[in-house]
Amino acid sequence: MHKISIKKLKLFAYHGLYKIERDNGQFFSITLHYIPVEKEFLNDDIKNTTDYMDIISTLKLLFVKKKYKLMEELSKYLCIELINIYNLKYVNITIEKSSKFFNEDLEKIKVNFEINNV
Repeated sequence: MHKISIKKLKLFAYHGLYKIERDNGQFFSITLHYIPVEKEFLNDDIKNTTDYMDIISTLKLLFVKKKYKLMEELSKYLCIELINIYNLKYVNITIEKSSKFFNEDLEKIKVNFEINNV
């Protein structure tokens, strides 16, 4: 069984609880871990597994499809959609955003969600 990771994919979107976040938009960093359904023998053929470039393209489209106020809901939506589209065994997604709109001494805000069908 292979576990595949896509780390720190940078995407711009208009998600956020606060109006300033939704109006101005911001960059998010996405880390995704997943386990594809593989055929018994890979034979060095991409047709026997899930192409991670397809996953990245789909993730980009899903991420901006709708505006979310809560990263918790966005992370759950992304996991469910990726499981359904690619019939994945396991998905774990972490979404990070900067704290530039908050007057707090912190680096990032991070939310993680996972679905495990292994």
